[in-house]
Amino acid sequence: MDINRHKFHGNYKLSGYEPKKIIVNNTEYKHSIVVSNNTLVTNWEPQQAKQITSNDIESLITLDPEIIIIGTGNKHHFIDEAILEVAFNQNIPVEMMSSSKACMLYTILIQEQKHVVAAIMP
Repeated sequence: MDINRHKFHGNYKLSGYEPKKIIVNNTEYKHSIVVSNNTLVTNWEPQQAKQITSNDIESLITLDPEIIIIGTGNKHHFIDEAILEVAFNQNIPVEMMSSSKACMLYTILIQEQKHVVAAIMP
């Protein structure tokens, strides 16, 4: 799915997603990544939603997001709210969805000049 349509605000552009493949700035990744306006982490440890811990969420919070988006792979998976509580306690919303939808939402919010942190799983 190509998600390039509008002017982009940021250094890292999620330019596509296919099952098992995430494309950032025309580079393909086949493992989980974290991307924000000015940060790209190419070695985010969780590879499945069930592997995410509160420490992983805390690592996303250090990037000072207005919102956290978690792409859970080809399908939408839920994450235990207790794990997300660390973000909720700091009034940071967390949205979980399939990775293709997460890439689209990231792109839309970046275009609106929001500080977004997206953790995308293949």
